[in-house]
Amino acid sequence: MFASFISSEDLTWLFAVTTLVYQIPSFVTSLASRKVESPMINTVATDLDGTLLNSRHHFNTALFTKVLARIKQVDGHLVIASGEQLDWCEQHFAEWQGQLAFVAANGAVVEDEKGRLILANQLTASELRDVRQALAANNLNCFIIGGIRSSYALAESPRPFRQMIAFYYPHLKTIQQWSAVEGPVIKVAVAVPEKRERQAAAKLNQNLSDRLRAIVGGNGELDILKVGTGKAPALQVLLDHFHTNSSHLLVFGDQLNDAGMFRLAGESCAVANAVREIKQLATKVIGTNDDGAVLKELAKRFNVAR
Repeated sequence: MFASFISSEDLTWLFAVTTLVYQIPSFVTSLASRKVESPMINTVATDLDGTLLNSRHHFNTALFTKVLARIKQVDGHLVIASGEQLDWCEQHFAEWQGQLAFVAANGAVVEDEKGRLILANQLTASELRDVRQALAANNLNCFIIGGIRSSYALAESPRPFRQMIAFYYPHLKTIQQWSAVEGPVIKVAVAVPEKRERQAAAKLNQNLSDRLRAIVGGNGELDILKVGTGKAPALQVLLDHFHTNSSHLLVFGDQLNDAGMFRLAGESCAVANAVREIKQLATKVIGTNDDGAVLKELAKRFNVAR
């Protein structure tokens, strides 16, 4: 009945609109089902204690070697990001010398795969005086003065403490006074009761100058560092060095000192034994460190046979 009022051009236009309307639902369904591809990961950073290492400080070296080889095949980088000293990290990963980069001492030191030191946040003489005063004010005498590849304990510190900490500080020297320290100091590590780490850090920070801060390293250790030092800024230095960016970074961790790199990275995995705050920041929660979850996750992501 309406045909006499509609031209052929109008009919062509009406047909086109009708066809488009019928296609919209299928287009929307297709769009909704399409997965958004995440940026390719080309840099992996992992914490050690409580993350890559199990409760006995071991890891699957054979699988680690396979995963590292695969990462290298795709021109990627594997970074050991630890609160431990650089010499400890180098010693425990000597088998893979020249293939790993290190963020050590909670970001105070950065070394690339070629063994080149590209960052060392040294404490000044006045900052060290502030540290000494804060330690005295809080009656803390169990501490280690950490250099880049050296470490010192005062002779007045309890002998059992020095014996216990020697595992983590392979070149530990006992000295009579602070003036015997040789070379730059990058951090002071303080032993406190594990269940009181956060309270001890808060109290210590009240006595430190605004140029310094005490952070919780986990396992009963606080690290006094220069403000601005941390795993995240240290990783950013490496990312710039590698000519990549944080969207291509995958990190693994378990403790509060890993929070910065979790916020930085495009993807982050918390082990199941991680503290609550780290799990909340993570894009994924995996198995525990005692399950070898980090290497299992990397093997899956990089198609490595276990």
